[in-house]
Amino acid sequence: MNRTWAILAGLCFLLLNGVAVKAQTTNPGKKDSLLAELPKARTEAARANIYFEMGRDALSSKRYREAMTYLNASLPYYHQSKDLKKESRINLGLGIIYINGLRQTDSGINALNKAEALAKQMQSDSLLSVVYGLLIYTHSNMGNAKESLTYSRNRLAIGLRAKDDNIIAESYHYIGIAYATMGEHRNAMDNYRNSLASYRKSGNQAGMSELMLNIGQQYLQEGKNDTAKTFFNDALKIAEQQGNKGKQTIILTMLTNLYTATKDTANLKIALEKGMAAAKATADPMYISSFSVMKGLVDLYGMMKPDGAGSYIILPGRREEFAHTVESITQQLDIYKQSSIDIYRWTQIHLALAIANNLLGKPQMAYDNLIQYNRYRDSFANQEKSKQFSEMERRVVADAADVKVNYANTIRNVSLAGLLLLLLASGVILYAYRQKRRDNKLIATEREKSDNLLLNILPLEVAEELKAKGSSKAQQFDEVSVLFTDFVNFTKISESLGVDELLEELNVHFTAFDRIMEEHGLEKIKTIGDAYLAVSGLPVANEMHAVNAIAAAKDIIAFVAARRQQVPYGLDIRIGIHSGPLIAGIIGVKKFAYDIWGDTVNTAARMEQNSIPGRINISENTCSLVKENYTCTYRGKIEVKGKGALDMYFVE
Repeated sequence: MNRTWAILAGLCFLLLNGVAVKAQTTNPGKKDSLLAELPKARTEAARANIYFEMGRDALSSKRYREAMTYLNASLPYYHQSKDLKKESRINLGLGIIYINGLRQTDSGINALNKAEALAKQMQSDSLLSVVYGLLIYTHSNMGNAKESLTYSRNRLAIGLRAKDDNIIAESYHYIGIAYATMGEHRNAMDNYRNSLASYRKSGNQAGMSELMLNIGQQYLQEGKNDTAKTFFNDALKIAEQQGNKGKQTIILTMLTNLYTATKDTANLKIALEKGMAAAKATADPMYISSFSVMKGLVDLYGMMKPDGAGSYIILPGRREEFAHTVESITQQLDIYKQSSIDIYRWTQIHLALAIANNLLGKPQMAYDNLIQYNRYRDSFANQEKSKQFSEMERRVVADAADVKVNYANTIRNVSLAGLLLLLLASGVILYAYRQKRRDNKLIATEREKSDNLLLNILPLEVAEELKAKGSSKAQQFDEVSVLFTDFVNFTKISESLGVDELLEELNVHFTAFDRIMEEHGLEKIKTIGDAYLAVSGLPVANEMHAVNAIAAAKDIIAFVAARRQQVPYGLDIRIGIHSGPLIAGIIGVKKFAYDIWGDTVNTAARMEQNSIPGRINISENTCSLVKENYTCTYRGKIEVKGKGALDMYFVE
């Protein structure tokens, strides 16, 4: 329910702004004017307010990392001053940033849970309603039906107290979705009916359209096709009245599924044409590719006929069109795969392309698609669905063996009824968009694990570039701050500890450092023995890079000091920071890592080596960037190996 997320995220932003619900516009010059005010701010309260305003501005423009930096910079003041309202709004914003911008769901949920606790302290039902709405959507999207159900009931109680029909309707709606996800269809329908009644009272047509779509899906699963069609068409009518092309594509997806399954050719063609028009109007590649693939599959079926000898031919005069359709499906398939995790659909599309390319006399392409079909089929968890194709697979694979030996041979003996079965099973590609977590939760979980693993190795932006292009170019960054830490007398302490104790102590510290880096928007680069290297201001440039690095360093000093009181062999630490340009990127092609190079890195290391336990030693470059925010004590010029005498400062 992407629209619901957009509404909740928008409402969260409005609450973050502390204004009434009204149209929001982005002011391009606001950031510059706020930056100009920052050096003039002489009090902590004034600086916190500017950071808060800059966070709001960045969030409204979806500059997520920048928004996180500024909101986190303002948070300590509002927490210390016990401004619960501002603190809760900041945590709401951070929840949106983590979930919607950085795709760090666990961190997002933690931020929302903090906002929930603060809203309860204030006894603010309006704020709680928004928090619950975000938590409901997030858990529902993750397939966590029980959590979604709990928060939906909490939000329903708020709606009933306020007699707010819209909140009541949305809450019943999500309660129904949770029950449907758990397979409790009767409870789902009961809550859907309650939701429909409340939507009608509130006049929320968009919500009603979304609900009717869910009800139609429920009836479709129960095999009540006529009732499902009625609800789908009612939902479509509302979407058309509102001019919501995105919603129309989703509803037409379901109708196309239905018409394909019931062999309603006339309505199928109408739905496909309308769906393609709506998809093009959205300019969304996912919608366009989905309808292109489905329409292409149907067109392929219409351009074939039996040859009377148990094989098939392309209709006379249609070969060029047939070839163009195959090419179009092939091109759109890559786009579709970027937006769908429904591997079951992928297998069937590749099987269709194997058959079609064979008819075109392209046995190599037929074989390549057959290989892809088998590859995805092997990774598909639901073996029951795969059994539908066992006979077709047996015949195609048998013929493919000949293709591998002699590409001049063709894949034979595939029935037209078999191809129709393929088209029916392929359905509409966007079905996965609506049902992917319900039908493919296992696959979604595994893909999320894979993505999270990649994000543990690489920054988000670099990981996305690597997934999209297969490679990532090193970049020059002109303004960043490099942070080095090193434990004092670590070698001596390690001699008195066992291996297990030593590793556990390092793990405790570095895990805490990782959390601190995330909170202040720094990018961890690596650990080198007992040293820790991170950088602020990349891969997304940030004017506050030096301030954020100092804030992170202070948190590290505080954590290490607290830990030292808890264990008899507590460690102490030195920290050094230097600001300047560097190069960053991926090195190697196997076991690759994101690394940084340049004189800035070397100077930061020298700052750390010339620091003392429990202190943050910074360069003159860094001091010039943070002197309005932190008190810096000049240490004088200190001789540094290979660099001469450098000005150094301690951060107080």
